Amino acid sequence: MSAEPAITRTWSVGRYTAHLSVARPKPGAVMCAVIEWTPGVPRDFTDRDYQKYRDGRDRALSQIAAELGINVAVVEA
Repeated sequence: MSAEPAITRTWSVGRYTAHLSVARPKPGAVMCAVIEWTPGVPRDFTDRDYQKYRDGRDRALSQIAAELGINVAVVEA
């Protein structure tokens, strides 16, 4: 995580915990979010786990966007 003050959200996905953080933006800046995992990066997700992750991620980003008064886009490859 960055040493800058950040906005964070955390949620569980099975036995893993996702930690999403976003640095507080400067006006006009492009932002990105960082997701870190405990106890480590998942390697055994099921389709249901992926959906739970995406639901948590989308909820977290929606809350942060509302808090900052910004728009958010998610691009998955």
